[in-house]
Amino acid sequence: MKKAIAAMLIVAGGVQACEADVWREPDYPLQGWYAGADIGGWRVRDHLTGVSPNGFTYSPFLGYQVNRYLGVEGAYLGGDASTSIEGVNISMHANVAEASLIGSLPLTGYAGLYARAGVARWWTTTQISTARFDLDVDDRGTHGVYGAGVYEHFDVVASRLEWTRANIQGATVNRITIAAYWRF
Repeated sequence: MKKAIAAMLIVAGGVQACEADVWREPDYPLQGWYAGADIGGWRVRDHLTGVSPNGFTYSPFLGYQVNRYLGVEGAYLGGDASTSIEGVNISMHANVAEASLIGSLPLTGYAGLYARAGVARWWTTTQISTARFDLDVDDRGTHGVYGAGVYEHFDVVASRLEWTRANIQGATVNRITIAAYWRF
């Protein structure tokens, strides 16, 4: 009797081992290369002066999804921000080259949360004008960037909503975007 029970347990365990290959996590729809674009808004808050221009941003990007948990991404970001304070007009145009690691936390087979950590090389032109004078200031630098968001992947198309932040020379830059991207 003991031998019969042992044989049934071995057979049952063998069947489970054979079916383990059939029962697995579903394939991740966007592994490999992808490209896309985002649009959004940003606010730059200078802690020294208290000035907070805000405006529109756009960004084409290219990435590689290593697996469902890790990706790398490169992007160009362009944007304008402006404000007016007591007769002083301030407008800023920024260009940014960014490289990031993206860590994903899938909540379902096609949607989840993610976080971004990277480095941004930026250059800006700021124009300050009043009724009496105009001043143009060019600046550049390299700083860290981080953010978080949610994503949803379909067959070869995906979308995401993201918040990013950078601290640049005494100013905080917050950006909110919506993006679409495609696998190729």
